[in-house]
Amino acid sequence: MTDSENKPASILLADLVENNRNALLERWTQTIERTLAPKPLTQLELLNSLPDFLDDLIAALQGAIPLRWATDAAKEHGSHRFRVGFDVESVAREYGVLRDCLLELMREHNYSPTPNEVVVLARCLTDGIALAISQHAREREKEVKERIEFDKQLLGIVSHDLRDPLNVISLSAATMLRRSNLDELESRGLSRILSSAKHATRLTNDLLDYTHARLGRAISLRPKRMDLHSLTRQIVDEIRLVHPDRRIALTQVGDAEGEWDPDRLTQAIFNLVGNAIQYSSLQDPIQVSTRDDGETVLLEVKNHGPPLPADEIPLLFEPFQRGSNARPETGSLGLGLYIAKQIVLAHAGKIQVTSSDEEGTVFTVVWPRRSLVTEQAMKDALTH
Repeated sequence: MTDSENKPASILLADLVENNRNALLERWTQTIERTLAPKPLTQLELLNSLPDFLDDLIAALQGAIPLRWATDAAKEHGSHRFRVGFDVESVAREYGVLRDCLLELMREHNYSPTPNEVVVLARCLTDGIALAISQHAREREKEVKERIEFDKQLLGIVSHDLRDPLNVISLSAATMLRRSNLDELESRGLSRILSSAKHATRLTNDLLDYTHARLGRAISLRPKRMDLHSLTRQIVDEIRLVHPDRRIALTQVGDAEGEWDPDRLTQAIFNLVGNAIQYSSLQDPIQVSTRDDGETVLLEVKNHGPPLPADEIPLLFEPFQRGSNARPETGSLGLGLYIAKQIVLAHAGKIQVTSSDEEGTVFTVVWPRRSLVTEQAMKDALTH
């Protein structure tokens, strides 16, 4: 009997893999590049730590290292794949591609693995998949934690470093406007400063509420008895002052008293009317109406700008979404409708939108007269 006949089968398979190592890697990278890579990658990026994994597999087949050491390279592979944009499914399938390449190599050389070799191959590939996916998940979890931490820091900046200076600007401009010795130019300049500060404050409040929602906190409400007609009238009057070139009609019918948070309703109505201004031209009229509807009060905001594309309507209330018809000079964050919807839901109300050439774009809000600000309503405000 020759020495080769006395050599364990595992050595023969290890030699087969080692002798064809470069061909295996080339075949593997071509498949990954063609079927799984999320974007163009260099040869080194495609391979990443797979050569190390293959070398450890060879060593495990030779019995040179324990099986538990043969998959360490998979951890780095999982981290790298997360960084370059692979999803979890693609990471798992990469090891399936390696398995197929190994099986194809054995078929080409008419090689039948021993039971022990099958066990080593299966363990290495299975553990490799598990470790790569686990590391990919850790990287994702780390990214999520970093985003949450960033949101917390942003929350601190918005709530303190921006709001306080804006309040000072608003109060100072309002105080100076009350002086009787201002000429027309000074009065107009101070009015613009006050208007801009209020606009920035509203954007800041929207961003603050969005950050709260990202951190799992519900929209806070302080309901009290109020008249929606009166509040809406005040808001429309202020918007007319800021946009004297726009035609904003107001219609009010019946009784509009109820229990709501006036500050939150102000925020929502400003956002809805501001959206109507943003998505219509200077020539298009805007119609705002509040009317008695029994147990509820309806608010409608209509603009006659171009109708919304059908594929944009489902995304209207998503954060940081701006429609294709938006005028570029409005300075919107894309949070206005998202925040408005959260406020409506927190009041146990409903909001919907329709858009057509004939009727224009109409946002309709149903405000229950007694807002059942329950725990479930708060949860709905965060999940819708």
